[in-house]
Amino acid sequence: MHSTISRRSLIKGAVAGAAGSTLLTMLDARQAPAQTKGTNLRLLLWSHYVPAYDVWFDKFTKEWGDKTGVKVRVDHIPHLELPARYAAEFAAGAGHDLIYFAGQILTGQYYRNLVDVSDVAEGLGKKYGGWLDAAKSAAQVAGHWYAVPDFFISIPVLWRKDLFASVGLGEPKTWDDLRKAGGQLKAKGHPTGMQFSHCNDARRTRADRTSRSTPKRCARRSSSARRSTTRA
Repeated sequence: MHSTISRRSLIKGAVAGAAGSTLLTMLDARQAPAQTKGTNLRLLLWSHYVPAYDVWFDKFTKEWGDKTGVKVRVDHIPHLELPARYAAEFAAGAGHDLIYFAGQILTGQYYRNLVDVSDVAEGLGKKYGGWLDAAKSAAQVAGHWYAVPDFFISIPVLWRKDLFASVGLGEPKTWDDLRKAGGQLKAKGHPTGMQFSHCNDARRTRADRTSRSTPKRCARRSSSARRSTTRA
């Protein structure tokens, strides 16, 4: 009997696994299920700001592919170009099997084009102590995981206690406290501010800080890049 394995079948097979195993089990065992051998796996990632990381990652995936019989192709593009690539691939119903949301977290927008990976995410959560609420809000839709967060960045508000004390101020509790302190400190030759540039970190941090009420809430965000599997 002649049969073919589509990209969607490959991903679903990896998630569901062979003989009742899951992708999490496969990762723990570092061995792919039998039906993935001889197949192709295409990944879309950002071009890392540390070029050596891309070199290491490409080498890692090639070694993994050689061991498991999977031909892996990794494409790196600048992160500001990723949203347009996502839109084009989802509209065409073709492209990469695994995508990496770096900065632009679009799980909610494209979940209909993604494979449910709840077994993977929930297994990792149980193994490592649970997920932050920020991770759930970024990777879940209606209680189902369509992506798996893999890092978290804390962006705290920093202030000089001695400078704040010099104008009679203590710890800033609200953004208005920072605004008032900025005016007084600028007059004394110590200007304050936040970054403005054409990069994801500057834009996302500024958006987070202007959309919430207190520094402590805004200081922590999940800019976790997340890996998602796409439907064919």
